[in-house]
Amino acid sequence: MPSEPGSPEPRASLRALLSARGWAPGNDLEGMLTTEEQQAIVAGEPYCYRCGKPASSFAEYDQYIDPCPDRAEAVRHEEGTYNPNTNRFACDECYIAIGMPAGEPGDAYGWKAP
Repeated sequence: MPSEPGSPEPRASLRALLSARGWAPGNDLEGMLTTEEQQAIVAGEPYCYRCGKPASSFAEYDQYIDPCPDRAEAVRHEEGTYNPNTNRFACDECYIAIGMPAGEPGDAYGWKAP
């Protein structure tokens, strides 16, 4: 299950994500994630495991707003790559960039973001 909003785990995930993208404490975050994107991840919003952007950054999830209250819930309920154990998914651009994996043979649920 995803962490509760505001729990320490999303902060650790954000630090790990930024570190993987070349950030170190004391470095400028310009070009990494906006303040709003960072706050969304810390608050527990699902985010792309590869580019780090939270669900609220992707307008393509607006098509699901009718059954879902916001983009984060749309990802949780409609995104096939969403992994509830890590609270991560693959945005369309990143999913294409990694070769659109289909999952393991016999896996009825398909590929999930690590």
